Amino acid sequence: MNFSKEQKSLFKKNMKLFKKKIPSISEYIEKKIPANVEIYDVDGVLDVVINGSRFYGADARLFAHQQIENYLVSPSMVEGFPPEADEARTPTHLELQKRLNAMFRRRNLFAVADRQRIDSSTVFLFGIGLGFHIYPFIAHTRCRDIVISETEPVFLVLSMYFTDWTEIFKTLQDRVAIVISTDPNGTFGILRSHVHYKNPGVLQTIFHMRHYKSEIMDAVYEKFQEKAYLIFDGLGFYDDEKTMTRNTVLNLYMDRWKFCGDVQKPLKGTAVVVGAGPSLNKDIDWLIQNKEDIIIFSGGSALQSLLSNGIIPDFHVEIENIALNYELLEPLTRGYDLSKTVLICSSTMDVRSARLFNRRLWFIREGVMASSLFCNDLPMLSWQNPTVVNTAASACMHLGFRHVIFVGADFGTVDPNVHHSKGTSYETHDELKIVDFKFPEVVSGNFGGKVHTNVHLKNGINTLSLLMAQFRSVRAFNASEGARVEKVTPTRLSRIGSIDKISGKELLIENLYSISRDIDWIERVGADLFEKLKEDFGIYIKILKKEFSAGSKKNKDIILFLRSLHEALDRVPAPYSKFNPGISGSITTKTIVLMYWWRRIPEDRLPEFEGIVRRFWTVFLRVIEKDFIRFVDQVRQELPLVRPELFDDKGSLIVEAKPSVQNAER
Repeated sequence: MNFSKEQKSLFKKNMKLFKKKIPSISEYIEKKIPANVEIYDVDGVLDVVINGSRFYGADARLFAHQQIENYLVSPSMVEGFPPEADEARTPTHLELQKRLNAMFRRRNLFAVADRQRIDSSTVFLFGIGLGFHIYPFIAHTRCRDIVISETEPVFLVLSMYFTDWTEIFKTLQDRVAIVISTDPNGTFGILRSHVHYKNPGVLQTIFHMRHYKSEIMDAVYEKFQEKAYLIFDGLGFYDDEKTMTRNTVLNLYMDRWKFCGDVQKPLKGTAVVVGAGPSLNKDIDWLIQNKEDIIIFSGGSALQSLLSNGIIPDFHVEIENIALNYELLEPLTRGYDLSKTVLICSSTMDVRSARLFNRRLWFIREGVMASSLFCNDLPMLSWQNPTVVNTAASACMHLGFRHVIFVGADFGTVDPNVHHSKGTSYETHDELKIVDFKFPEVVSGNFGGKVHTNVHLKNGINTLSLLMAQFRSVRAFNASEGARVEKVTPTRLSRIGSIDKISGKELLIENLYSISRDIDWIERVGADLFEKLKEDFGIYIKILKKEFSAGSKKNKDIILFLRSLHEALDRVPAPYSKFNPGISGSITTKTIVLMYWWRRIPEDRLPEFEGIVRRFWTVFLRVIEKDFIRFVDQVRQELPLVRPELFDDKGSLIVEAKPSVQNAER
């Protein structure tokens, strides 16, 4: 292949740049251009010829120019909107929002209805080609960094002869990432992890563009579009983290734990994970007929549906931490004999709810402050969020079951007006009757057709696929008439045929319970736990104040400043970094709100607005610090009420006291 002297010189310049800036792609740029790839350069028309066919079918430069013009008319984007206020779960967020709005009102600052600017943080570009579209895409989106996905490494090599990559790196101050992969899921995982350490809230508008079409590139791009919602789902709330921390502390002091986190040896027999999706109704009869020969894991609301049909689950799984959970479970444990049912519950579960069951297997939740504070040396129950079906599936496989059937695990609904199976608390509890479930999105059904769902449930679908990828030896069948789940075989119960029957169910369950690791928390938490928590949190806030102040001075660009708030968490040293999960979601959520405003503030008021935003984070940290200290003291005062035998007459903890067998099994 013939290149001009200037093109060869540009290639060498780019080669030097990439080896210095992105050495990981050296294996691709050092390869020779394949013999079936040629450059077409006739009468000023530049194109690539692959296997005798022109790639662009037009001049590559003109193609790129027209593509950008068309893109600007209707840009592709993923947008996150400010979350709705939830007074029950987010009182601290509402307080912070109230203070921020007061700061705005004092300056008579209001956001206009229409977006005033399109400046972006990170943009995603799919396809390099000859690279003529890259710089214009950066310029028009005014992005701070770019992530480029390419499925054909030869295009990266070819672009080095025609595109000055040094200008791209210079403009973005080296914030350039290139992902070479043909795996759609793997590519998305890399893209997501690339922005994970940044503040996802700054990605309030994500611009993305596909440069060219091909079977592989289409698959990669469509997978990104399908999963982009994950960037904005499950951000977390500070008050929710406090609730989970409180519950964990009380559970630590009240129980000697049986632990459900270790992966047990494979077991023979069939386990059925039962969710409360609408399709559970049609499978109740099958469960009744086979209940003596299978191990049943009920998830959350499914318990009430099963009990009303005479089905006592072997394991019941809960992940909710709210007090309402006790109101729902207590009548069931009083009205039905659940003495042989083992509860699998999170460390963050309401302390009263857990003790409604005689036997409990505890697990540690991923990514929450309570886990990092008290349980960071214990293995997590992998891929157990965000729905209770995810939790039940993970627990089932960790306990050793390798033949699993999913029933009522719909992750959506065929009929948007029917959101749960018959007989759940959503039909019987006054507060839950009025819950308005929304299913704005549509996905492929397990048995064809379309299923209505939402971002939260789509996250559950994705997480279950990841769990199945971890437990590859599991034979999993989905009998639910809900959403299609990758790596789980759609199979109607009538076609399953013979199942792996379990003999001696009670003995098997007792053995599983008895071999689970036993943990005595009183010896682990220590008498100075609460004073140490307050002391460490005070130091943590001082570290963040220093980091935030440095970021404000360093980053005159407000987007880079807001990004730095989240990045600062990675610079918090141990042991203080254990508090990061408590406020990372709050930083992200507040940033989404601020970015929503920032795009709508008139240009002449923008400097004033940005000044308020920079000062606001001092208020943010001050409010969080005072609230957390008050919270720790409140939890400390609750302990003598739940375990009086562990405290002396002055209220001081007697560390040496051991939980009695009676208390541990209560």
